[in-house]
Amino acid sequence: MTFAIRPMDAADRERVATIAAQSFHLNAPTARAVEWYKPEQWVVVEDRGGVQAALQVLDAGQYFGGAAVPVAHVHALMVSAEARSRGYGKALLRHGVDEMRTRGMPLSVLIASVSDVYRRSGYEYAGSRVRYRVAVDALPADDPGLAVEPFSDEDVDEVAACYERVARHHNGPTARPRWWWSERVLRRHKRELLHRYLVRDEHGEVRGYLVYTQETQHGRFAPEFVTDDIGYPYRIVARDFLWETLDAAKAFLAFVARHMAMATEFVWLGPVDEPLALLVPKRDLAVENRAPWMARIVDVGAALTTRGYPPWANGAIDLRVDDPLREESTSIRFEVTDGKPAVGPGFSSKAVVRTDVGALAAMFTSWLAPREAARLGRVTGASAAEIETLEQLFGGRSPWALDLF
Repeated sequence: MTFAIRPMDAADRERVATIAAQSFHLNAPTARAVEWYKPEQWVVVEDRGGVQAALQVLDAGQYFGGAAVPVAHVHALMVSAEARSRGYGKALLRHGVDEMRTRGMPLSVLIASVSDVYRRSGYEYAGSRVRYRVAVDALPADDPGLAVEPFSDEDVDEVAACYERVARHHNGPTARPRWWWSERVLRRHKRELLHRYLVRDEHGEVRGYLVYTQETQHGRFAPEFVTDDIGYPYRIVARDFLWETLDAAKAFLAFVARHMAMATEFVWLGPVDEPLALLVPKRDLAVENRAPWMARIVDVGAALTTRGYPPWANGAIDLRVDDPLREESTSIRFEVTDGKPAVGPGFSSKAVVRTDVGALAAMFTSWLAPREAARLGRVTGASAAEIETLEQLFGGRSPWALDLF
C-alpha cells in the first residue's frame, strides 16, 4: 500500500476535526477549537482522495531525577472510522518517532487508549496519572493561620516558581513553559467558572496554590443560574493543586472543608504515594481514576545524559538497546560519576546488558525497577552487580503526571 504522509495545512482542518470528534468522542466546538490546529504540530495521511489519519506531537519537558528532560508528547493519533486496520496509525507513529529522533528528542510520552498498538512501536508503561477524591466533611478544618487568597495574572510567575520548586523533586511532572499556564492551566472553557487561590508564607512567598471548578453531581459545570437546576450539591474539582509546605497543605484542606454546606467531595490529581493521605485521618482517600501513561526512549544517549541522578551515584554499564522500529540495536557505554552521566561507544570485556527502548523507558522514569525488568526478561545478560548499579541509577519516587499530554 502506498500513501502520503505530509504536514497538515489549513484546508485539512475540517476533515481532521471530524476524525477527532469520532476518535475521542468530542463535541463539535471542542473538535473544531482553533488551538488544536497549529500546523507545525500535525502530520496527516493522505490516501484514496483525502485525509485518512492524523498525528499531533507537542514538544514539552518532564522532570526525571531532578532534571527537565525534553519530551515529545504524542497528543493525538487518530484514524477515520472507515479507514482503520489499514496500517495508517503504525505508519504515522513510525514517521513521528523518526522526526523526533531527527530533532534530537530523547524521550516520547503518551496516554494510550489501546496499549498494544503503541507497544509494537516501542512504548511501554512508565507512569500513572492518579485522581483522588475524599468527602469534604472528612477534611481537617484546623487553620494554620495562613490566608488563602485569590490570585491574578500578575501572580502567575510566582505560582509557576512554586510549582517548579515542588515538581522537580518528583518524577514525571511537566516542566512547564510560561505558555502552558495560560493555555492549559488557567484557560477558562465555555460556561466554566474557574476559581484560583494561593497561599503565601510569613515572608510573602507563594507556598501553594489551587485552581478548581465546581461540578454538579449530575453534570459537568455548576451553572450560574438555571431555573430547573440551581447547581448544588457540587464537587470541588482541582484542575491544578500543589503545596510546598505543611502549613500550605493544611490551609487548603481547611479552605475546602469550609465548603461543606454545599460541597460533597474534593477531587484532585496527585502522586502515586500521595502524602495528603497522612493529613486526612477521618476517612481514607479514594482513587477515582488511575490512568497509566507510556513512554519510549527515542535517542538512547541523549536520554541517559539529560536525566538527573543522585549525586552519590556511581557506576558503568555496557548497554545494547533494541528498538522495534530500527533494524540495528544501539550499543553504548553508560557511565555515571558522582551523579554526572556520560555515554560513549564501545564495550568492555564484560558481558553486555541487553534491553529494549520500552523497558529502558520504564526504568528511566523509575516506574519499573531494574530487578523486576530482569525478572520479566526485559533485561538480560546483567550480573547481580550490574542490576544493583541500575537500581542505584534509576531508583526514585514512582512517576506521576498532573497534566494531560
